[in-house]
Amino acid sequence: MFEARNSKSHLSTNRQVEISWWAWEAIKDETPLRTHLVTGGLGAAKSHNGQIWDVKRCLQNGVALSEPKPSKSWTVAPNYKICDTLMELTLQVAQEVFGLTEGKHFHLAMSSPKTIDFRKMGLNHQLSFRSADNPKHFVSDSITHWRWSEPGVSKPEIHNQLMNRLRDTRGKVLQGLADGTPEGLNHWETLANLPGVGRDRISDDGKRRRFIVETSENKKYLPEGYIEGLRARYSHDPSRLLSYEKGLFVPFTKGSAYWAYNDHLNLIADDYRVTPDRPVLLSLDFNVSPMAWVVAQKYWEQKSVYHTRTEKYLFLEESSGETLGLLDALAEFMAKFPAAQYGNTEIQIYGDASGYARDLHRASEGYTVIEQTLRAKGYRRISIMAERSNPLVKDRLEKAAQVMSYERMAVHIRCTRLRQSFVKTALKEGTWDIEKPGRDDWTHYADAASYLLYEIYKMTNLTDPNSKQVYGL
Repeated sequence: MFEARNSKSHLSTNRQVEISWWAWEAIKDETPLRTHLVTGGLGAAKSHNGQIWDVKRCLQNGVALSEPKPSKSWTVAPNYKICDTLMELTLQVAQEVFGLTEGKHFHLAMSSPKTIDFRKMGLNHQLSFRSADNPKHFVSDSITHWRWSEPGVSKPEIHNQLMNRLRDTRGKVLQGLADGTPEGLNHWETLANLPGVGRDRISDDGKRRRFIVETSENKKYLPEGYIEGLRARYSHDPSRLLSYEKGLFVPFTKGSAYWAYNDHLNLIADDYRVTPDRPVLLSLDFNVSPMAWVVAQKYWEQKSVYHTRTEKYLFLEESSGETLGLLDALAEFMAKFPAAQYGNTEIQIYGDASGYARDLHRASEGYTVIEQTLRAKGYRRISIMAERSNPLVKDRLEKAAQVMSYERMAVHIRCTRLRQSFVKTALKEGTWDIEKPGRDDWTHYADAASYLLYEIYKMTNLTDPNSKQVYGL
């Protein structure tokens, strides 16, 4: 059976599983058309307990097999990658909490969107995993309930779209549950920051209920040192630490998108040049014009005999700001690094995932064209390192801030456009969206550099000097 933490109450099932207090309260609460809002710290078990709520509502709301039309519900995430993560978590929760297994109790359809069908256990219900990338696709269906993960980095209109679809009266409990970490003062704060005291609050009209969850509440299930590591990672930004540990909404006061960049830490003026005896890392941002690219190489640094030897990526070259498209950019790159010298050098290509798109602004542009063009000109060792989907802007910028804070990167003083880009690029007030003014000619260089830094360091714990490098050189 279910057992809520610090509670003697139970839900009727044949398994004993400990769940968070707020998930227990949300499951018990069957107020029609209520939205449950969970704001919690990183590692506070929001996703795990949110999926328990989700599966429980599926079992409650699923219509009988005799119904000609299935009942439906949606689990929504900021992008398809996170959708897949939530789908895997749902399968785990279904088995460990409810004793349900694929093939015996439900069928997983690897369609688009991916869907769990509960007909094998006598319920004509379908749970679909949908990306919040394009809320205009949230049409037609009537649903019995919904779950929305990480609203703070999703588009603000998602909530209205979900509530518009919450209308299948065959369901027993028509509700929604949104859970995520506070991300400054944006649309998530407008929706979830209910006035009052305590960690369980209800709006005056009764339509919304907020639960506030701290990371420490889940300490029993976290790796040793997790909370200490969290505090170390955000020690440079107390506002974010308060949000990411305590689940509270506070203003993120740093307006700069690359708030950790510091000339004292991240600018070099020594006589470094790109050399053919070590891999060349080329990263691009596929804006229309100018086409921005930067080049970095890896070096090793040891400040003294008392310091650990660490790797450091130096950005040593950049595009001129006058390239009109990809072929123009490649011509400029090849002029600076001719095949006669760099033909046998490993060239790794990073950058914006739109380079994989078939319909770019200029015909026949993308990573395939980059590789084909460079190989045709005599460059023999080309590796495409770019991911096929971009990371969340929040994740990319926070990783860049870590890399800068721990001095794992530097910009050569001659790369004036990249340096200007790190200094001038701003966030839209109260959001994680990068401000892109009209005639913007500076944000693209920092975008290109941060795609590279994220890809290299995405699996590296920079707060641990003994952490192992997984990606990169």
